[in-house]
Amino acid sequence: MRPRCRTDASQRLPQRILLWLAALVIAGALIGLPSVQAQHANPTEYEVKATYLYNFGRFVEWPTKIAEGQGDSFAICVLGLNPFGPALLATVAQETIAGKSVVAKEIPTPRDAVNCRVLFISSSEDKRLRTFSPAWERQVF
Repeated sequence: MRPRCRTDASQRLPQRILLWLAALVIAGALIGLPSVQAQHANPTEYEVKATYLYNFGRFVEWPTKIAEGQGDSFAICVLGLNPFGPALLATVAQETIAGKSVVAKEIPTPRDAVNCRVLFISSSEDKRLRTFSPAWERQVF
């Protein structure tokens, strides 16, 4: 009489468990993949606009007279309600243009734009801007 070999059955069970575990790990990785990709979402409209404002300042050749006369910073200003939220601050953080540190400022009136190098006029200023328009047309920058 031949003795039963228990090694075959005992070896199959751990192999099946390992295969199931491997399948579960692979399935979990595939399920989690879209959430990892979702973390790299497209930038918002105002994140793109903040980058444009910063790059506009970088690619303009500023006259030496103006570059020297406006203090230690390069101001990018927002007139009116700030639609950027933290996007503009994050975009210009620790950046420099023409050897000056870039700062984002919110300004309440057009008169405060004197030291701004780049000015974004919010749509909230549409009505008020029409009243200032003639004065701006006469002013030479």
